[in-house]
Amino acid sequence: MAILMSNGSAKQVAVAGASILVIAAAVGRICFTQFAAPKTELVLHKGVGEVMAAETHKLLDRKGKVIVVAVDPGTAPELRTQLETFRETLGKLGGVAIKDTVLLDSEDKPKCGAGRGLSARRFVRIAKKSSGVDGIVSFVGAPNLSESDLAELEKTGLPKFIAESGSAAKLKRLFDKKVLQVAIVRRYQFPAPNTNDPRNAREWFEKRFQIVTADSAASLPGPERE
Repeated sequence: MAILMSNGSAKQVAVAGASILVIAAAVGRICFTQFAAPKTELVLHKGVGEVMAAETHKLLDRKGKVIVVAVDPGTAPELRTQLETFRETLGKLGGVAIKDTVLLDSEDKPKCGAGRGLSARRFVRIAKKSSGVDGIVSFVGAPNLSESDLAELEKTGLPKFIAESGSAAKLKRLFDKKVLQVAIVRRYQFPAPNTNDPRNAREWFEKRFQIVTADSAASLPGPERE
């Protein structure tokens, strides 16, 4: 009887130990997904905001006014970090001021968010109202412009344009037409410049994103690679 009780106790201890390991693993996964990943994303999106500000400052030769185009950060939380960092960095650099911020109505459409959502019609409308503005800064992608859109923009004139874009595939035409001067895109050239583990916002940016200008636009992937 004593032996049977001993075996039963041993089984209970083994089951309890296994349960503890399962719970510990689950807690570890929760901690990783709820704390580690958001922290990484926060630093990454700070990097995007910093680079957008630095490239805007450089593109406008350190002076001028811009219109910022985005969506309500409540519908795209990553934009809150990007926009706050952009404004803070631009303020520190000095010389470039935000004249207006245009928030697109996402209408709960998933296609509207960081790097995507700016339609050709809305872009043309914003450009027409950009008198006295030196640049348009889009955090919601670049538009797919038709020939008639381009003709309309030629009549009204277009400030310098910088855009964050989730896809690089359709940007080359905008560079060729001199509509777009700088694009911040998801990295499509590998390996990234820094092969070590990122230590700050800029290094996280370089790992996940890259800067495209008119000089480097020839490297952009074509539509066939979408």
